[in-house]
Amino acid sequence: INFAHKNNLDILQQELAVKQQKTATLRYAGEYIPTLNILLDRENFTIQSNLTIFAGLQRYNNIRYGRTGVEISEQQRENLKMELSIAITKVFLQLLLDKELLDVAKRSYQTTSDQLQRTKLFVQEGRQSYSTLLDIESHLAGEMVQITNCQNNIKKSTLELTQLMNIEYCDTLIIAPPVFIFDPLSFTSASLESIYSNALNLPSIKAAELLHKQGRYKLAATIGAATPTFSLFANYNSFYKTDSEPLKIYGFELKIPILNNYTHGAAISRAKLDYKYAEVELEKEKQQLYKDIQADLFEARALYQKYTAAQKAL
Repeated sequence: INFAHKNNLDILQQELAVKQQKTATLRYAGEYIPTLNILLDRENFTIQSNLTIFAGLQRYNNIRYGRTGVEISEQQRENLKMELSIAITKVFLQLLLDKELLDVAKRSYQTTSDQLQRTKLFVQEGRQSYSTLLDIESHLAGEMVQITNCQNNIKKSTLELTQLMNIEYCDTLIIAPPVFIFDPLSFTSASLESIYSNALNLPSIKAAELLHKQGRYKLAATIGAATPTFSLFANYNSFYKTDSEPLKIYGFELKIPILNNYTHGAAISRAKLDYKYAEVELEKEKQQLYKDIQADLFEARALYQKYTAAQKAL
């Protein structure tokens, strides 16, 4: 599983997404730094600087928005790892089951083959009819088909496992069965609510919660963009082609949005809808998680009952 995590392209791509989000957060933090520009032309050069003092907490909420985006990307990365781990585990266990079924099919074939040899002797001695021999031969052919199917299933599971691990397919891949002790009662006896409570810490749920949180920061930043902005500025102009004295200008600027073609109003409305959408999406994720756990727990308990019944039948 660790090998697959290091070589999976989706996970590597998500690692890059995390770095991209961190870069975006640095850009938001840079809004607190003053700007400094130099302009050159044939007559003079100009130095301009500007520092925004207050912008309706827009910059503060933008930073929180960016940091939350980093956390979302990290949770999405962990979710990819978890899904890959589950997929590998399922295929690995299926491969072990296919090998067990192949062993069972071979033993059954050997038993039928021995029975065929005995039946041939009985037919020669007249103790059994020839039709019995034909039935056993037909059954033996079916056993061979079963062996072939098991071998093909092993190849299929091996192919799926190598694809998940992002390695070349190999017929001679050695699969060592793990040594573990699993008590199915420890899972089937657990309550639905306790399992669901622990599952709320899954990366997919954490990511949905962070998306909802990020929507709140986006809404606050959008509202901040519609509030007055207070900033300081300074300009220095040097007329090096003439004998004029350098021009120095400095002061403060207060920008009050009044009419902006409903730009701010539309942005705020859209941010509110995004926030509400994230809230519904979070509840949807939790509801689906609860249903999945409910269905899986029901199936696990049913399988455990079949397991215990089979043990009593032995």
